[in-house]
Amino acid sequence: MKLAKIYCFAILILSIILSAISCKKEKQEAPTVPLSYTSLMLQNDTIFVGTTTIITANATGDNLTYSWKLETGSLGDIIGAGATISYGASPCCTGWNTIICTVSDGSASAEKSVTIVVMEP
Repeated sequence: MKLAKIYCFAILILSIILSAISCKKEKQEAPTVPLSYTSLMLQNDTIFVGTTTIITANATGDNLTYSWKLETGSLGDIIGAGATISYGASPCCTGWNTIICTVSDGSASAEKSVTIVVMEP
């Protein structure tokens, strides 16, 4: 009976140790190709209400992520994700609207913006 308790205790301790080892976080290595964000390009810099235009972020590096947003005061819809998105303009979006794209590789990030003029048809 006493021997069974010792075995159970030993198995419990071993389980705790193995769990702690398996939960160890891996170090994230620095990117081998540094982030280079070269441009943010528009298909059209002037569009009409009810239409869309394509915006493409040109960047190189490892494990890139793209974050898109509208500048405060700008209106419209960002459609999609990744390096290429579409911007859609509804009737409330007439005027100048600025879209910002931030590209990150996990250790560095860079931001660029483009401005689109939305006009009534």
